[in-house]
Amino acid sequence: MILCSTSAIVGGSGCGDDAATDWNPGDTSTTSPDAATSGDASAGQDTGAGGSGGGAAGGGSGGGVADAGPPQDGSVPDADAGPPPVPDPIAPCAAGKCWQTELWPNACSFATNDEDFSSGKYNVHAYATRVHGGSEMNLSLTNTGGTWQPALVLAKQDGTVVYDGDTGLVEPGMTVTTVVDGKTGGTAHFKVESATTWDGTLFVTSWGAIGSGFAEMLPTTATYHLETESVCPPSQPGEGTAPPGAVSGEQTLGGGQVSVSTSTAQGTAYRVDAKKGEHIGFRYDFTPTGADVVMEVLRWNGTAAVTMAKTDSGTGLRVLATLDSEGDRTFWVRLYGATSTGTLEAKRTPFEEGIHCNSDCERLLQFPLPIETTREGYDLSGATYREQFGRRDLLMFTRYAGRAVAAAKQQPFSIHDLSNWDGTAPGGHASHDGGKDVDYSIYTASGQPTWSPVCTWDAEKNCVPGTVKNFGAVHMARLLSAVVESERVQYAFLDDELRPLVISAAEGLVTQGELKASVIPLLKDALTHWPKHNDHVHVRVYVTAY
Repeated sequence: MILCSTSAIVGGSGCGDDAATDWNPGDTSTTSPDAATSGDASAGQDTGAGGSGGGAAGGGSGGGVADAGPPQDGSVPDADAGPPPVPDPIAPCAAGKCWQTELWPNACSFATNDEDFSSGKYNVHAYATRVHGGSEMNLSLTNTGGTWQPALVLAKQDGTVVYDGDTGLVEPGMTVTTVVDGKTGGTAHFKVESATTWDGTLFVTSWGAIGSGFAEMLPTTATYHLETESVCPPSQPGEGTAPPGAVSGEQTLGGGQVSVSTSTAQGTAYRVDAKKGEHIGFRYDFTPTGADVVMEVLRWNGTAAVTMAKTDSGTGLRVLATLDSEGDRTFWVRLYGATSTGTLEAKRTPFEEGIHCNSDCERLLQFPLPIETTREGYDLSGATYREQFGRRDLLMFTRYAGRAVAAAKQQPFSIHDLSNWDGTAPGGHASHDGGKDVDYSIYTASGQPTWSPVCTWDAEKNCVPGTVKNFGAVHMARLLSAVVESERVQYAFLDDELRPLVISAAEGLVTQGELKASVIPLLKDALTHWPKHNDHVHVRVYVTAY
């Protein structure tokens, strides 16, 4: 059985198709004995995607239903033409052998799963999923192993079939069309445009199974990549800037300082209109230093002010940072939760994205909150924000790696423990001073970011040889290859048992054309063993002059 790679923006998914029993509609279990016995990951939450290949790749046209609107060539429709064809009312799980799991994409985002039919028990995988109204939903299935022709079927919760593999439903408020049906080639792909959001079931099967009335089983060598994506219209210029008065009682903070008094009540929203590529560092110094003050930062999302993060940790200081490199953006900061007096500042610093730093590289900046984790590819939730200060160059290549992770549709990796706001090392660290170090989560085989060991420890908390289990080597190879591309990584501390797995995975991605061969020597040079680095990777930037 292959290592399963699963990701979903919201929800869970299975890993390995060996459910204990045939699927029934009341069973919500996603547990797989194959996952338990073979070392594959079990079901989990997600974001971004593990596994390469497939995706909602288009290519050609299939036997789907054409748009029901008038012809675009100016011709007159045939008045005698009948209604558009409707999908066959097939019921894959009534006739076939079904295994149930889930795949939940967020609106304007995606979810993916890499699976197999290794058990030989099933010829249909039934995914509970969601179709988001107001967006174009792309659903695709790619054969990544074995000899079989991929087919997708979609039904509503009431059993209404909206897509039978090559014919889509066309009715007021919904149009379903084929991109490629999967009868030839290796990918099945169709689109759903719906005016409303609804839940249903997406069935993964083969054309052989459909043609036999679901009597034919899939080969046990069959593997696949499944992807669902909600494609929303791109943001229009100016959507990041809020209209005046978007937040009631807002006051302009600009780039200066203001004296502030806080109370337990929700405080004034101080507004900052940031330019594209402008790092905004919010800082509140206050007394009494033990006051349990909350700092909250919000951003404009085109229609409303939404919370990005809150922090109440530490004494006498609150800090959060923002950055939008794609356009101008309005942010607000609020202070509340306890009585205090102090000074609030919004410091503006130009920030250039890229893999290489050209100037001011040692400047200490707080790691900015992601506008969207699926866009930036990293997640700061769970971090202690006052310990998230790093050198400009370290921030640059980490953000560069985040965008590479997002482009590959992996789940965002988690970032913790750079340096304190004053450049000192956070508690519990012998290094991490001067903003030169950062800890990244590692990935499991299913593409989940984790801070848990992926092996059995010896007395010094190294991996016992041969005990590595559920390690996402391919996911880590994508992340670390993007990081070392900067040529500024001195060390990437990782356990000896994990390092060769990452290098081998990176070499495989080079062979597939996903990575440049030039990253391999950089990766080999940077990856260095250190005890207890089997639950995260510690990256250190060179501090020598450029």
